[in-house]
Amino acid sequence: MAAIRFKGFILSSALACESGQFTLPDREGDNVNLLWAMPITTADREFFSGRGGGRAGLNSRLLHDDVEQVFCPRPQVVHIELQQKKPR
Repeated sequence: MAAIRFKGFILSSALACESGQFTLPDREGDNVNLLWAMPITTADREFFSGRGGGRAGLNSRLLHDDVEQVFCPRPQVVHIELQQKKPR
């Protein structure tokens, strides 16, 4: 399976799994929402922007395919080399 190339992201509170849905206290009388960043492909973006029903249409498709908050393990990109001190 080839790696998926993401070209952008959407912010949504609807895509979190049950453990990611929780109520935050109001801030100065306004509701506070937790938004999850969901990477999207070029086709997703075109669907979102075109006749796909916008955010609701894309969210519906993502939920239908059981796509929730995304966490993709990745290799470490920063490597700290431990330097041993030489005896003087």
